[in-house]
Amino acid sequence: MSLRLYTIDPEGDVILIAEPQQGGLRVDLIEASPENLTAITKRNKPAARVSSTILVSASPLFYLRQSLRHTNRPRDDPFVVPTLDTTALFIFLDIIHGQSSKIPDSVNFGRLFALAVIARHYGCVKAVKGYAVPWINKLKDEVPVKYSYLIGKWIYIAGVFKQASLYQETTRNAVRHSIGVDIFPAEFPNDLGLLIEWVRNNTIGVLVKHLQDRIDSLLVPDNDAHGCHHCGVMMLGCLLRHLHSQGLYPLPTHPFPGISMEDLLVALASMPAVSCGAKLTCGCKSERPVMPEAEDIVRRIDGEMVGYRLGGVGF
Repeated sequence: MSLRLYTIDPEGDVILIAEPQQGGLRVDLIEASPENLTAITKRNKPAARVSSTILVSASPLFYLRQSLRHTNRPRDDPFVVPTLDTTALFIFLDIIHGQSSKIPDSVNFGRLFALAVIARHYGCVKAVKGYAVPWINKLKDEVPVKYSYLIGKWIYIAGVFKQASLYQETTRNAVRHSIGVDIFPAEFPNDLGLLIEWVRNNTIGVLVKHLQDRIDSLLVPDNDAHGCHHCGVMMLGCLLRHLHSQGLYPLPTHPFPGISMEDLLVALASMPAVSCGAKLTCGCKSERPVMPEAEDIVRRIDGEMVGYRLGGVGF
């Protein structure tokens, strides 16, 4: 589509101009007079001919645009759309103008995110959702597991378009794989980001305490829970060596920078077993797990970390 003048409604009474600036696209409306139509084609700014009636009926922000035209704009300018994707904006305008034949069958991930931002900004999620769901389904193989800025954008898309299973999957991945670095987009609900990091810190703290408790128990020489003294020494050495190989010893401390819940769960799930081989009567000829409770801990955390449901915090 043209970046000069894109015709959405040939009989449209206004021209929507999208001017890139810091923070997004500043949207302005001018009369679609012959003079303006001629002038706009000579300007290097994305613009579209649209119907003001449709714009105003679709979103109160377009009505506000007219009513506050000659007043000082508030600090959070409602006429700046928080995206620089003009093509996504024009697709959105096609949707609310009922131009279904112009709507693409698929979009890439970046454009899908931009459309989610635009739809939420203008309060037109229901109008866009019918197109967004098939787009999402075609991109589901791209949903990341590892922690990156992409996971925050996928959570946002799932939340805006009310995709419950995708929202639960992506929030679960974010909690499990967060390393304490804020990778959420500016449009991300602040309370959800805070919740994800609170759960991460709290759960990692619990897991680290389990590890410290096990280390402390192995340091007690008369504790027969781990067999003979030789078994206890070997278990302690094996446990510390295993944690060190996973980058977890010395044990991490709050706020656990660079460490994810998944790191600790993997370390717990792969705990080794040892036998001192001493020819004693303590029964320690058979292998003993260095942390017998590890399997139960992993199972419990796995059962708790199921992601979040729509309608709660965030969306």
